[in-house]
Parts: sequence; C-alpha cells; structure tokens
Amino acid sequence: MSATTLAQQTLQRASSALKSGHVSTMPEIVQLVHTLSRKSMDISVYELAELVKKDAGVLAKVIMVANGFGYNPNGIRVESAMEAIQVIGFERVRTLAMSLLLVEQTNRGRSPDEQREAAAHALCSGFIAQSVAEAQGTVPSEHAYVCAALRHFGRIVMTSFMTEEYRRARGLTDVLPEDTAFREIFGLTPLELGHELLRAEQLPEEILSALRACNPESIAASSVTPEQRMLVTADFSTQLCELLFKEGLDAATFAEQASTLAGRFAHLMPDIETQIPAFVTNVEIQFSRLKHGLGIRSLPLKCVERLKDRVAKRNPRGSMATQTAPPFAVGKTNAPFSAPLTAPPFASLAPPAVVTSPPPPKPTVSSDRLHAGLAQLIALASQPGTPADVINRSVIDIIGEAFAAPEVFLLLRPAGLGTLHITHGLGQNWRSFQSFATVTPGERTTFGLCLSRRENLLIHDARDASIGPYVPGWLRDAPHLQAYVLLPLIHADKPTGVILAGWAMKRKIVIAPDQVQLLRDLVVIVGKKHSGA
Repeated sequence: MSATTLAQQTLQRASSALKSGHVSTMPEIVQLVHTLSRKSMDISVYELAELVKKDAGVLAKVIMVANGFGYNPNGIRVESAMEAIQVIGFERVRTLAMSLLLVEQTNRGRSPDEQREAAAHALCSGFIAQSVAEAQGTVPSEHAYVCAALRHFGRIVMTSFMTEEYRRARGLTDVLPEDTAFREIFGLTPLELGHELLRAEQLPEEILSALRACNPESIAASSVTPEQRMLVTADFSTQLCELLFKEGLDAATFAEQASTLAGRFAHLMPDIETQIPAFVTNVEIQFSRLKHGLGIRSLPLKCVERLKDRVAKRNPRGSMATQTAPPFAVGKTNAPFSAPLTAPPFASLAPPAVVTSPPPPKPTVSSDRLHAGLAQLIALASQPGTPADVINRSVIDIIGEAFAAPEVFLLLRPAGLGTLHITHGLGQNWRSFQSFATVTPGERTTFGLCLSRRENLLIHDARDASIGPYVPGWLRDAPHLQAYVLLPLIHADKPTGVILAGWAMKRKIVIAPDQVQLLRDLVVIVGKKHSGA
C-alpha cells in the first residue's frame, strides 16, 4: 500500500472517530480553539461561557480557580462561567478551560497509558510555551500555549483509538527515526495528522502555521515573521517537553541535550539556554497546582515524578545512572532561629509522655518533595522580578504536597500592621477564615508560641483538653482542622508570617532531623521575599 493511500485511510479513521465522539474531549477542544482564534472584536463571551458549561467538572474547577486569591485578589464572589470571565478575564478562562479539557483526557479509567501521557505532554508543552513567550516577549503567551498544546493533537487521536498501531510505530523508533517509523505504520506523522484534522475543521492559518515541521537553522533572525516566531516557540517547547519526559535520560544527559536543543534556537531566542531551568520549574508548579489546588489526581504519576526529578536536577527513578544527591547546596542560613526548627509537639502546654525507647518514628513528611521544592523556590527567587505572590503560592503547593496536607494556610503581616492575616491557601476552607482570622505575635495561642519561640509547632490533636485553651477562637470550632503543624516565618529577627498545614482528623506528625534544614531554608526564602529583602 502506498504511503498516500495509508495516510488517507488514517485520516478517514481519525475523522470518523472525532465525529462519533470516540475521542471524548477532542471535539470540545476544537470548538474552544475556534472560539479563541477569532479576532477580539468578534469574540463572544457568551459562546465561551456556554462551551465551559457543557462539562460540569470543568465548570466547577474554572469557578474554583476564579475564586482563588491569585486570580481574584479582591475576593469577588464567582458562581458562574460568565462571572468567571468577567472577573479573571477571557484569556485566562479559555486557557484554563483548555487545560482542564486536556486533563480530562488523563481521567478516563480505561484509557491507554499512551493516551494519558500524550495529553500530559500537551499540557506540559503549553505551559513551557507560555513561559517562553513571557520570557522572550515576542509572541502572546496565551496563543503560544494553544499552539504548543495542539502540536500533540494528532498523537492524542492516535493513542485514543489506534493504540496498537501507535505502539508498533513507537517500537520501530529503536531502529528508525520517529517520523519514518510513523509514516511506515500510519502514512503520516502525528504532527501531520493533527494539522490535517484541524485544517479540515477550518481553523485559522495563524493556528495551523504553528502545526508543521520546523527547521530553526533555516530561519534568519533578521527577517523572521510573527508566524515563524510562533512556530519556533511551539516547536522548541514541544521538543523540550519530550526531553523532560524521555525515558532513560539521566540528569547529566538531559542537561547536555537541552543545551544542544537551545543552541539550535539561540539565534532566534536570546538567552534561551539560561532560561530553561525556569521553564522546567514553572511547568512543575503548574502541574502541582492542577494536582493540589484543583484536586486533580489523574495526571500520570510517571510524568509528575519526572518533573520533580528534573527540577531537582537528579537522575529520574529507573534511569540508567546511579541516583545522586541534589546538586544544590542545602547550607545553614543566617536566619536567627533561637532553637531547633523541630520542636516537641506543644510540649510546654502538655505533660510529656513516658517514653520507653521505642524505635524512631517514621517521618510524615516527604524529603523528596522538600528537596525538589527547595530547588524550585531557589530557582524562582533567583530570577529578577519574580513577584512575591509566585513565591507564596509555590510554597503553599510544596508544603501541601510534602506533608500530604489537604489544608494549607499562609498568614503574613501586611506592611504597617502588627497583625498577621491569611493571604494564600490550599484546600476548601481557608477562604472561610480569610475575612476575620488574625494572629498577633506574642498572643498566648499556638500561633503566638510558634512565633515567639521561632520553632515548628506540631499539634497532634487540637481537641485535647490541654491544647484547647491555646487554640485561637477563630480556629477552635473548625471541624476540618483537628491536627496541624505551624511553621514560623522570621526575617531580621522579626516574625513576618506563619504557614499552617492541617488535617481533619488527629494524627501523629513527625519531622525527621534531616528535614529540619530543608524546611528552614524554604521558610527563609518566603520570609525574605515578603520583606522585600
């Protein structure tokens, strides 16, 4: 069979599957792209709202994000898709909706692993492209997200209903270049299939032009067009994504191949190689927000773990090289802690238990996540102009994941005030406290003790009779916070904030000695950023 005939058969099968709804969220994504690709004067807010409303899960998560502090600092109540668009903007809602539709592709219980991974790669490529666009300032970031994500459209379709053929093509890549292997099985590459399917849907050329092969060496920097800049951004982001998730690639080889990739695009993207660590960190932050901020658990674990490894610059689990320690220094800080960061669980307020030399308790904190989180914060803090809000939201995600805590609050002292207020949070309940919860350094509560002693405070059971009198009134009756840990933020010998990580039921909280410095360095970065240091 000729390659042309084989390609035509593949296109017919793919088109039929899209029309039948076999590829579950792909028609919605095509509709969304149609909506977002119109000229601004023709964009219908009503149409986007109606599209988002078609999927109840997507709608609920869009509304949840629109009520979040990072998107909605004025706390305007959002209860509908239309209100979300009015409060956080059309651009953000449509990109968020597309992200959630792609996530939905990873949430099908019987979906092949390849399909779920292809959707995760589309998300990753889109997030990288957003970061590239913001760093380079040459193309609109929201448009870049869409173009990079759509370069995976054909692959998602192939993995959805041509799974066996896809696996055969992937198997051939051991002996053939990938494009050649896919043409052997399908008559065309995944990128070519996606381009043809979306062209048939009459997407505008400004989108389609970014869905084709790219040879950056053949593009002259002096005469590059806007369409070529978008193509370059999308292609670079897709290739970097593939390197991030590539099997058997240890940390050193990843760095070497990422450098080679950057070298091919350097004449079109100044300083792109030095920006790669920030791109990788941002993707990990975005995945963490999807996982924890929106409660999405369906992202492929292999992809999530690989991102953490890349941020920490360590060899991925299962790679050929021997695992090594993180390359960044975890040294002592100059922060004036007057006592060890880990403290007995509110020992000054409760009688000590009788101990008969039991084995050391197992830590309830993930050292791996703390290592990766510290690397992430260091990378963010080292970038000139990183807003404090980005640092604050990142540490919320890191602490929530490291402690496996469903509730995390960040309380900070605003400039000119003597009290601390909740500014950021994770979970369903922090906003209910935000308007009235305050902490005054020196108050005789668990929070006051945490700040005055510059120590972690571990509350295993806030309803214990010896603890209850020291729980702040605003927190005392909370049914969803029976156990929590408090981490103090200290800068220039002054308390500037507290992080709370909490659970609905009582529990034993254990912080291991080797996790002390990791937590200390995390909170020092946040305290310095909040103080403008």
